[in-house]
Amino acid sequence: MASRITGATLGLLAFSITIITGLMARNQPGVILTRAITAMVVFCLIGLAAGAAVSAVVREHVRNREAKLDEAVQKVHDDFESKKSSTNDSAEPMDT
Repeated sequence: MASRITGATLGLLAFSITIITGLMARNQPGVILTRAITAMVVFCLIGLAAGAAVSAVVREHVRNREAKLDEAVQKVHDDFESKKSSTNDSAEPMDT
């Protein structure tokens, strides 16, 4: 999803900049539209590739972060269980 949004945004940005630049240079409408459409397609593809790369990096970071968090939770759980079992083994019954 992020790659499509990035591609569309860059494509439309390139299209609008090319249109404005062509109008300021007083080029023919056919030339302006041809260049604008070409720029839109090229930058849309660049945006799709960049968005896909960013999505992959974020996914990998989240996966690594979750693995580290799972390890930390497991360590705390193991420490708690070992302390719990050591206190139960050494505890003497209370006389009432």
